Amino acid sequence: MSSTIIDRFAPRFISHAQTALRQLHDDVNGIRLAMLATADGFMLAASTSTASEKLAAVGSSMLAMGSALVYEAGFEGCRSLTIEAMNGQVYVREVNVSGTSMILLILFAQGTALAHVLHGARKTGEALSQVDQVLVN
Repeated sequence: MSSTIIDRFAPRFISHAQTALRQLHDDVNGIRLAMLATADGFMLAASTSTASEKLAAVGSSMLAMGSALVYEAGFEGCRSLTIEAMNGQVYVREVNVSGTSMILLILFAQGTALAHVLHGARKTGEALSQVDQVLVN
């Protein structure tokens, strides 16, 4: 984890995010990893120790590419994208907490109900927004 990036975030927020991600992981059967990262791809918290900075960076890049695709298609505001692989799926969603844009990245097993993942992601976003201080002043 890049210490200069994470140092900008309030320790209470990081702790709250870690708890929310673990709760999501426990609540939705089939989730392999839930991660919160900065909009520019630096990992802030994760539900398991298997998370990697590289995954955070690629997830951030994919959401940015999705935004470019949405723009070229004449739509506005890419909020999320889902990628289906042969042995699992990836869901990346932009979350905004107290004016700070971040990404929520979820890896889950093939056969996991997407509706459950989406519902869990929404609940996690709501839980994250309940912290009053995201950044260190």
